[in-house]
Amino acid sequence: DLMMPEMNGFEFVRSLRQHPQWHSLPVMVLTAKDLTPSEREWLSGQTQRIYQKGSSSRQLLTDEIRSLLST
Repeated sequence: DLMMPEMNGFEFVRSLRQHPQWHSLPVMVLTAKDLTPSEREWLSGQTQRIYQKGSSSRQLLTDEIRSLLST
């Protein structure tokens, strides 16, 4: 999620991507935050998928996780 109490999701992804061994880890964002166009653009370059909470079924999210883990 992007709205976490101690480190927001943007900071988390930024920190994750700084480590070479974790740079290729797939990241999915599931958030209730209304993203600005610039936030969405930045996330699109750093993550594999962005989902709005409540807009996707559990099955779709599970299938997406399985797909990302198999690659």
